[in-house]
Amino acid sequence: MKDLKLYTMVDASFANNKDMSSQMGYVIILGNETASSDGSFKIRGNIIHWSSTKCKRVTRSVLASEIYAMAHGVDIALAIGTTIDMIMDRLSFPKVSIVACTDSRSLYDCLVKLGTTKEKRLMIDIMALREAYERNDLMDIRWIDGRDNPADAMTKAASNSALEHLIDTNELELRVQGWVNRDTTGIEPTKSQAPSLRTRQAPSLQTRQAPSLQTRQAPSLRAMAPSPRLIVVRTETDTHAHTHKG
Repeated sequence: MKDLKLYTMVDASFANNKDMSSQMGYVIILGNETASSDGSFKIRGNIIHWSSTKCKRVTRSVLASEIYAMAHGVDIALAIGTTIDMIMDRLSFPKVSIVACTDSRSLYDCLVKLGTTKEKRLMIDIMALREAYERNDLMDIRWIDGRDNPADAMTKAASNSALEHLIDTNELELRVQGWVNRDTTGIEPTKSQAPSLRTRQAPSLQTRQAPSLQTRQAPSLRAMAPSPRLIVVRTETDTHAHTHKG
């Protein structure tokens, strides 16, 4: 009970409905995890909630569908987590941690890295998820293998071995492709080459100053004046050298 976590497995299928809308789905699992040395971890728990619904807004990209699915799944997980925390508090147990898992690399990068998207209306959901992480409402964000995601069955008309195994054995093994470490400075991707929050600082004022006046001064009059030219006049008898100025 001390290491109890609430796992939110989310997925989305882009424009797979007849009206070109996307299908969103999530599976929420309450359980414990055991980490392995190869980067994977095993969950022992039960499904306490799931959903498969059509996205109310027609999206223009796969990333938009995944963001809406993640925002919806995390929102429900926070509501369920609040109810569980009330029960755990009466039993003198610690609060449960919420872990969000996605098999979308683009969604993972969008949440972990600083930056914006071309679709500005998506920034509201992105910033809401980032704020949930920074306020410790969301403990961890993990990028998992798509074959291990049970929420994949909520968005596609195909069988899902991960969901079947979870229902039969109450166990789910996930291969992690990337995750986020929490420290005092903010979000830092451990398996990503993009800079973290603390590396995206604005350049210092010293590097943004205009060139000094010394380099922008006009050339002096002495430098502008033409130098004397030596004109050599040759005759048949001798040679005279005259200096001509002008």
